[in-house]
Amino acid sequence: MEENLTLTPLLPHQKSNLWVWIGVCVVMLGVGIGIGLFLGKQIYSQNTVQIDSYDQCVVAKGSYVQESNPATCVTSNGLRFKGPIASPTSTPDPTANWKTYINQVLGFQLNYPPTLKVTQDPKPSLSKDLGVSWILMLDDRQEGDVMGVSIKNSVLIQYTQNPVNGESHKPITNIKETTQGLESATFFSLQGYPAAKIRLSTSSIKNETPIKGVVVSIFILKDKSLWSITGDTINSDVSNGEIDQILSTFRFVDTLPEKTNDSFCGGIAGIICPEGYKCKYDGSYPDASGVCVKN
Repeated sequence: MEENLTLTPLLPHQKSNLWVWIGVCVVMLGVGIGIGLFLGKQIYSQNTVQIDSYDQCVVAKGSYVQESNPATCVTSNGLRFKGPIASPTSTPDPTANWKTYINQVLGFQLNYPPTLKVTQDPKPSLSKDLGVSWILMLDDRQEGDVMGVSIKNSVLIQYTQNPVNGESHKPITNIKETTQGLESATFFSLQGYPAAKIRLSTSSIKNETPIKGVVVSIFILKDKSLWSITGDTINSDVSNGEIDQILSTFRFVDTLPEKTNDSFCGGIAGIICPEGYKCKYDGSYPDASGVCVKN
């Protein structure tokens, strides 16, 4: 038995409702597409902010900085920007406030810290074997300490006109002869003159208290004369490096005009004759004087 299907046509008001729903769907779809495009544009804009400088690159998302001098900032899309060149940090000169001692009679100079002071000007002594010797003393002794018991740091400069070896008592003609008996020494040249540098550790006991120190000496053989510059530090706040700095400032400088034949020499001032001359003393007593004569 066959059944007949009958299609019921839509009424006019039903057709009108269908078109309304279709229109609403189209509008909603359009609004959704518009919102999506707007948000996409905003996100794209945030990710593609134009970067024109190193400072902008540093704060931009996805950028990183390569450590160098100058530093380099790299953006997420590969753009590179150089940073400012870092100025080198200047190290203060520890010797900026140091004093300078100059002696134009002997012809030398030395820089030293203000904690030291000249406690003995170069005073000559006369020896039959050694000729004229000068000694300059700088130290940090307390005011009124005549005996020097409060000295912690000192620098001693000695000039010997006719140096001899302490062991053989023969004239020193080679700088290595000044370091005989020592374990080690560093040999070098100072202004063209042969020199040697030694370092010794010292120890003693004072009032049942161990005292340790360091002695650094530089010997210079200038022509036939021997110069020694010795820095001594005992239980001090002054580093061994500062003692080295003091000794490293020693330099020979021009002397006063040379003395000619028959000019005064010796005496309490210990005036020395120029190269090629010797002092003819009028006696062998201390502070004896005389005149310069040709060798």
